[in-house]
Amino acid sequence: MIKFWTRQPITSTFADRLQVRLSLAGASTNVGTSATDIGDFATLLLDINPNYNASGYPGQWREYAIILSGIATPTDGRIAFRYFVVNGGPSGPRSDYIGIDTFSYTPASDIVPSQNVVDFNGDGKTDFALVRNTGGGAGGQITWFINLNGTTTTYGSAWGISTDYFLPADYDGDGKSDPAVYRAGTSSGQQSTWFNRGSLNNPAGNVTYVPWGQNGDFSSPGDYDGDGRADFVIQRNDGNSRARFWMLQTTAGFASVRFGYPTDRVVPGDYDGDGKTDICVVRSVAGQFHWFVLPSSTGVYSGTPTMFGNSATDFPVQGDYDGDGKTDFAVWRSSTTPVGPAFYVRGTTFGIFAVPFGALGDYPPANYNTH
Repeated sequence: MIKFWTRQPITSTFADRLQVRLSLAGASTNVGTSATDIGDFATLLLDINPNYNASGYPGQWREYAIILSGIATPTDGRIAFRYFVVNGGPSGPRSDYIGIDTFSYTPASDIVPSQNVVDFNGDGKTDFALVRNTGGGAGGQITWFINLNGTTTTYGSAWGISTDYFLPADYDGDGKSDPAVYRAGTSSGQQSTWFNRGSLNNPAGNVTYVPWGQNGDFSSPGDYDGDGRADFVIQRNDGNSRARFWMLQTTAGFASVRFGYPTDRVVPGDYDGDGKTDICVVRSVAGQFHWFVLPSSTGVYSGTPTMFGNSATDFPVQGDYDGDGKTDFAVWRSSTTPVGPAFYVRGTTFGIFAVPFGALGDYPPANYNTH
């Protein structure tokens, strides 16, 4: 994996562009002879702002992460940063200047898979996402509104209907969350289906669907086997006031775990930072949210819940908002106060902080289900 930070001047009105390219030709001294040549660097790994949007290049420092795969080892090669702006320069309508900082390379053997929970740009941080019924009424069209963490970039995307459960996760393993919904069967006990629109090599926006679960179950997405792809997991009433999680894992196959009550809310995440999703549930106790985590690293519940959030007003929206590799306890609160609707995060690195975002009537897709 390679990582780096980049930005352009915050007040710039000129479009910038950066490509990251790979060569496996040893010393890779052939860089071409003209402005458009790529020489040995034929593999395009990343293209930031290829359409030259005036606000398409980050104005604040943003980290990018690229996972290198399918390369035989050992292999000698080089990475190239290509500042490639057509019609730029002093007399052109494009190009200002950019900065690049803190480049790092991590061998594959040292990488702990990132959970990429609600992380739509693959920078390792959970983004602030809400869904809104823009179609109106029962079964109306849903539009996702996403604010990329650490930036001023916000965009919308139509996907799903108002009766779906919303469960963005990285289903295709490209390091970015995919918009996805869980659609319950039409009646009790009927087959339910997961629909996702992968971001990997999918310019047409094709949809993948997986039948898993039934009407009455609750979805609990996450990468439980740590292979870099989200698994299909549901919570089901197992009798005697207990719940069982049934897992269809992309590598490890079928499994089930008994944990929590059927009335608990499901809040899966990588709370211990081992690269695998942990089962976690939230329970309302005396008006507060109590978070109960079953770590995948030990398989043993500690017996002590974490208290965070107001059960009367808040929606659990767990995620790695500070980018340290561990899931943070977080809630979204719809409020009419001057602050307005906002995300409140108890970060494992930066402590408690708030990010105002959204409008009254919105719903956070990181809150996977409602009981």
